[in-house]
Amino acid sequence: MNLSIETSYTNEITTEESVFSNEQLGFIDEIRLPKVVRFIRADKFDDKFLNSSKDVWEFKYSGNLERISFKDMSCVEVKITKFLLIKYIYKNSPSHLGDRFRNIRKFFKYLSGAERRINFKESKNILIKSTDDNQFYFSIKFIVTTFILEGFPGFSIDDEYDLEVIKKPKSTRSSLYYEEYE
Repeated sequence: MNLSIETSYTNEITTEESVFSNEQLGFIDEIRLPKVVRFIRADKFDDKFLNSSKDVWEFKYSGNLERISFKDMSCVEVKITKFLLIKYIYKNSPSHLGDRFRNIRKFFKYLSGAERRINFKESKNILIKSTDDNQFYFSIKFIVTTFILEGFPGFSIDDEYDLEVIKKPKSTRSSLYYEEYE
C-alpha cells in the first residue's frame, strides 16, 4: 500500500536576471552548492539524501513524494533558488519544500514584474504587503534573513532589527485556546 502523496512543482513562473545587480550576480556566481544534500532529520522511511546538481529534485519525506523542477529557468535563477532551498533544508527540514520553491519563485516574479531590483527596502515592502498570506510571508522572511546573514549585496546585518518589527500575520489557528488546570 502506497501512502505517499505525490506533489509536483514546476517552474510556471519565469523571472529575468534584471532583478539582480551586477554585484549580486557576482555574489551568486561565487556560490558553491554541495552536490549532495543530507536530510539531517530524515526518518527510516524518508529519503536521506538529495542530489542537488540535477534539474529535477525528487525525494520522499514525511509521507510525501516531492518533485521540484528547475528546467527552463536561467542558470542564475536556478543557482540562487537552489541555494535558498538548501539553506532552508539545513535550518528546517525538506518537508513542504515545494511550497518554499513556489514562494521563492513568486517573490522573484513579483520583483521582475515590477521592474525592481532585489534589496532590503523592496523586500521589506513586499513583506509588509504579504501579511494576509502566512506561507508567503514566512518564505520571504526566510529569504531576507538568509540574504542578511550571508552578506548578500543590498542586505546588511543592520537590517535585521527592521525585519523583526514588521507586523506578523495573524495566526491561522484561532480556534485554539488554553485552559488553566488546578
